[in-house]
Amino acid sequence: MRPDAEKMNVWIDFVGKYDKHECDIMLKDGTIIEECRPNSGYFLKLGKPTRRVKSDEVSKIKYKDYFKKIKGEKL
Repeated sequence: MRPDAEKMNVWIDFVGKYDKHECDIMLKDGTIIEECRPNSGYFLKLGKPTRRVKSDEVSKIKYKDYFKKIKGEKL
């Protein structure tokens, strides 16, 4: 499901709920991990190196259109 347009490309506070859509995440320590996909309480880093982050480590989320980037479309 695609998030509402106002949620795209802006950092929003993560309160435990998410849309199943590719995103960047900001951890509570300030680390930013790009190109993630939420699934079952975790965020999975797409591509290499892969990484799995528990949702309780996330403070902010930014929904992106990485699949458009892969297809060469403008974000």
